[in-house]
Amino acid sequence: MLFITYLCRYADSCWQMAYKHDAEGNLEDGSLELLRLAVETGHRLKVLIDGAITVEPDQINVRGGHINAQILGLVSKQDLKTFTDDVFWDWRVLTTTGTETSEYFNIGEYFNRGNTVKRKPMTWFIDTRTWNRVLVNDKDGVVLAGTKQQLIDAILLGAEVRYKLTFTSNAIMHQADNLEISADGNVGAMHVRSVSLKFTPGSPHEVTFQNSPYWWFTIVSTTGKVDISRWTVGEHVNRRHTHLFVQVEWFVSF
Repeated sequence: MLFITYLCRYADSCWQMAYKHDAEGNLEDGSLELLRLAVETGHRLKVLIDGAITVEPDQINVRGGHINAQILGLVSKQDLKTFTDDVFWDWRVLTTTGTETSEYFNIGEYFNRGNTVKRKPMTWFIDTRTWNRVLVNDKDGVVLAGTKQQLIDAILLGAEVRYKLTFTSNAIMHQADNLEISADGNVGAMHVRSVSLKFTPGSPHEVTFQNSPYWWFTIVSTTGKVDISRWTVGEHVNRRHTHLFVQVEWFVSF
């Protein structure tokens, strides 16, 4: 066990199974509460689907106690070794209820090739690295726990940074794609790997893709501000530039 811990500390990550369910979302092994708690305290996530494909989410939504994993890192392929001749995006939302929602878009243009909704068994894994909560700021930037300097020190030492945005009816987890430290001691985290989602009609747990999706670019700062730039998928069409203010929890891992 000591040797495994040592390896995990110096490897990219070690993983453990947290939750396994059937196609109807019924528990087969592990704990949904364990999975949710790990996600909401900064841990990374992987999902096994079809018994053969593993994916790591680009965005995680927690709604009604369930986990929704947005997957943007897939394109069409014929088989294990070969892309399709006419490659298209294969975007998915995987949910611990057993629902898999897929949207298929042409690459480089706004054309929806269709969508599917399926029920699938899934296995969910969490990384076992230590993630430390170093800062909580409210929507006005007031520090509720930790310090901004702790976050800055971790960034300057090369730490990975993940953060939780808390809204009234759900929470969103992101990993920073890039980070910037300002002269006044604040931090801004940019995330560009998200596409617009909506609450699934009739479900208290699930989210799904919007009918006319757009890229959902965000800059989250320790002032509590979330700046949002929206651009139509496949087209250079501005779908609004707005901002809001939310509570943010910041987690770091070395």
